[in-house]
Amino acid sequence: MVSGTNSQESAAVDNGGADDNNPNGAREEKMKVVVRVRPLQAKEESWPKAATDIDVHGPDTSAPATITLQENEVMWEKNGQLKILKADAVFVNGATQDRVYLSVAECVDALIAGFDCSVFVYGQTGTGKTYTMSGLQRDETTDNEVLDPTPASHGVVPRSIKRLFAEIEREKRGAAGASFSVYCSFIEIYNEKIYDILSLEAPANGKGSQSPDAKTIAANNGSFTQRARWNSTVSAKEAKNLQIRQKLDGSVFVDGMTSRSVSNDAELLQAFREVLIS
Repeated sequence: MVSGTNSQESAAVDNGGADDNNPNGAREEKMKVVVRVRPLQAKEESWPKAATDIDVHGPDTSAPATITLQENEVMWEKNGQLKILKADAVFVNGATQDRVYLSVAECVDALIAGFDCSVFVYGQTGTGKTYTMSGLQRDETTDNEVLDPTPASHGVVPRSIKRLFAEIEREKRGAAGASFSVYCSFIEIYNEKIYDILSLEAPANGKGSQSPDAKTIAANNGSFTQRARWNSTVSAKEAKNLQIRQKLDGSVFVDGMTSRSVSNDAELLQAFREVLIS
């Protein structure tokens, strides 16, 4: 998981810290790296393991690799060679969703203050990226992805949404007549092409979105495309291939991207659930 903030927009923040090297008072910070290790799956339980719960051996018993996790580093050793990865935080398999969220929560606060922020996860398939960000996890008995409704299982995105709207409500109470407009968009970058996921959500009959539990989304023609096969569905991919444009001020935007207005955290969470299962 990687997070960071970097913005030249300062109108919505306190510029008291501005200096000659940073005249706009923009907040800049180093990229933060957080490592999370998921528990072993059932098929991995037979792999040789060390005596402690933070030393894990790979499946190759002839030349096992040992990974040792410490508070701020990951040590990888194989064939006598040692590599050390430094990180801002390392979470073992017992770490809660809340603890992981708190490690990047300052990005949400910076966003509210007017800074551009980004939190993204990186890793191999099956390492827990989707669960960390959403709370969605695979049921090994059915091989389906399910969303645990309990708040304790919510990932970074649902927690950030709730934090954002809690701050909006606080601002409304503190400033009579204050109003806020919130819009959401969901895109997928696949093979260097950009696809508008929300544009595939609304059926042509206008009756609204389908339940995310059905694991389907409605295409523009009213037919349904299985979300589990969406990446390989040519007709769905051809629905809308968006282009990145640049404004005169140098900022970039996705031309033609669908935006949905949401008035509370429940509406935004519902939109997130609709496009979540892929």
